[in-house]
Amino acid sequence: DNNEILFQVDNDNSLRIGGEIFELTVFKDFLNNMIPGWNKDSIIRDLLTVIILFNPNRPNLRHKHYVNLEQQLYIYLLQRYRLVVYILTRMTPSMRWKAFTKTSPAGH
Repeated sequence: DNNEILFQVDNDNSLRIGGEIFELTVFKDFLNNMIPGWNKDSIIRDLLTVIILFNPNRPNLRHKHYVNLEQQLYIYLLQRYRLVVYILTRMTPSMRWKAFTKTSPAGH
């Protein structure tokens, strides 16, 4: 079915999510509470997609360890991105400008 997503949990188990779940208010509320603005931010959506794709529990993988490392990297990038967005949204425009233009000469 085109309205389904299949997540491979491990070698023996998978999770099939039907497209209708994405219309459920409870599911949307969960995502909005976990990652506010996830549906409006293409970077968050892209990082979540890559995190799902780099699943070390997929069957027949030869280098699960490397896939896991890649997944952990994207999880870290998502965390850092959310932190930067959080900090920037709490700064005034003048504070952002000062942080952006602050430079220090080499060797000082």
